Order: sequence, then C-alpha cells, then structure tokens
Amino acid sequence: MNVIKARLLWLRRVPVVAACTLGLFIITAPAYADGVIDATSDGIAIEGYDPVAYFTMGKPVKGTEQLAHEWLDVTWHFASAKHRDMFAADPITYAPQHGGYCSVSVLKGGKAYADPTAWRIADGRLYLFFDELTASDYWHPKWPAVARTDENWQKTLADLLQ
Repeated sequence: MNVIKARLLWLRRVPVVAACTLGLFIITAPAYADGVIDATSDGIAIEGYDPVAYFTMGKPVKGTEQLAHEWLDVTWHFASAKHRDMFAADPITYAPQHGGYCSVSVLKGGKAYADPTAWRIADGRLYLFFDELTASDYWHPKWPAVARTDENWQKTLADLLQ
C-alpha cells in the first residue's frame, strides 16, 4: 500500500515538477533576463513587495509607490517610511539573495522568476523561489549544494555585468 501511495504522490507532483524544471531552465521575459535584480517591466523590484517586511513582520507585504527607494537601477517599494529608511541605510542586509531570482534556479545554474510570496529567511538572508513547492521540496540552507548557489550567482552576475 505504501508503494501505491508513493506512486500516486509522485504522479500528482509530475506536472508541478515539470513546470518548476521548465521555469529553471527558461529565462523569463526580457525585462527579467537582462537585469541584475528581478524586476517588473516597469522597473519595480520583487513585484513591489517590501523587502524589509520579511524580516520585521515575518511575511511578504506589498509596499506602495509613495514609499519608494531607487537602488541598483530599480525601484523598491515599502510599507512604511521606517522600512524604506532601514533599506536605504543597509540594502545588502534586506535585499533578497541572488538578485531576487529563484534561488533554486540559481543553484541549477540558471535565472528564473521568483514569486515574492514563496520565501525563506536563513542565516539572516532572504531567499525567494519560483513557488512554495520549490521552496519546501528543493531548498534547505544547510544542504551542501546550497553553497554552490552563491558561486553560481557570482558567475551569473559576472555575465550580466559584462
């Protein structure tokens, strides 16, 4: 009976895994493909979510354009003036790792869109993912392969900055 349940679970996940894999290897729309920071076509980082809120409020919170800050040629939105000021003072602390792209795609050597509502904080760093399944099934900050993610991002970043 356990074998049947395992096969059913696997079959149920095949479409999701296929979609995630496709997302890992296909570079998304040109607005994403050329930027160091994952941004919308109008230059808004992480779809307008407040990067500081993940740390202070423990959840993704949409910011507003009235509370915006420019950093690395994109606009970041914030839910409060305090969050905007915290980010402006130390953006490296609050900005998502790997330019806000899906950290699993970076682990695989690619660069794919991330959903700002699929996230983790590990060792004081914010990671975003393609979706929640990708975050829960394919990412654990203590896995040895995750160290490779930062190395892969440095290579991707070097290519982007050429």
